[in-house]
Amino acid sequence: MHWESVEMVKILAKKGYWVDIVDCTKELPLISWTKYSLIIDERNNLKTAPEVAGQIRIFYSTGCHWLFHNTAEYQRLFDFRCRNGLSLKPERQIAPIFSDEIANYTTYFGGEFQRLTFTNPKKVYPLDISSTFVPEFQTKNVEKCRKDFLWLGSRGFIHKGLDIVLEAFKNSINFNLHICTNLEAEPEFYRWYKNEFGSCQNISYHGWKSVFDESFKNLAEKCIGTVYCSAAEGGAGATIQAMQFGCIPLVNQSTALKGQSIGYCIAGQTPSELISALREMLLKIDDIPNVELLEKSSVVRTYANKNHSKDAYSISFKRLIDCINNE
Repeated sequence: MHWESVEMVKILAKKGYWVDIVDCTKELPLISWTKYSLIIDERNNLKTAPEVAGQIRIFYSTGCHWLFHNTAEYQRLFDFRCRNGLSLKPERQIAPIFSDEIANYTTYFGGEFQRLTFTNPKKVYPLDISSTFVPEFQTKNVEKCRKDFLWLGSRGFIHKGLDIVLEAFKNSINFNLHICTNLEAEPEFYRWYKNEFGSCQNISYHGWKSVFDESFKNLAEKCIGTVYCSAAEGGAGATIQAMQFGCIPLVNQSTALKGQSIGYCIAGQTPSELISALREMLLKIDDIPNVELLEKSSVVRTYANKNHSKDAYSISFKRLIDCINNE
């Protein structure tokens, strides 16, 4: 996001705009809204900004609609309590944002599922999310890595479906799951993980990893797939990053991965359905010949490199500004 913010300014400057930047993590300063011909807002500031004739407003969305997002997390937390008898607090709730109802354009990074969560999906414009790191191309040793899968993500483990993936792999002992995140950031979830999965030989916790580290790159190259069962995403940047290493995506519908069809879609809506479907999918993938898995891995890596590089983001954002200027 930091790199994308800088790149937006560079592109706008080249298009002839003078650009002011407001840090959305700090208190909003007094803004003279009327002097701007273009406003790009990632929060709920368009709600209070006065209408200005000829002014173009963009809601820069990085996820699903806030109502869908928040409701989906609470539903996952409720389902988790029903399955495990443990109540956990929400970690990924977001403040109400009504900008999609006001903006001339709402941008999005994910697939069609994400687009349709917004109030006025006809005004929604796709951008290509960038990857933090694009590694040098390597051919996977499918014979050695075909049973290994990666879970890469940040906080909000129930929201992001890590519990679902863990429960699926617990009884799929012929397949290995590698977890790269900081589980200690959510102590209650971490205790549950240690109690339920600490003795599982096929589940390995590697802690938080920088995607630039050799240890992560070596691990990602040794995994045939990456798994994600999120309640609500806006393109799943962690999954896209794993795809840069040729990890075939196994994702559910609400992960909203663009290019989902080049991987495998985990069918189902409820956690129980997703757990069962993921187990079945692992068995199906295990029946796929090495040469076919290798080809699919190469397709995934090529797709990610073409559609989710920094160049791809720049091209998509330039296209948006050109669209605005040509209206």
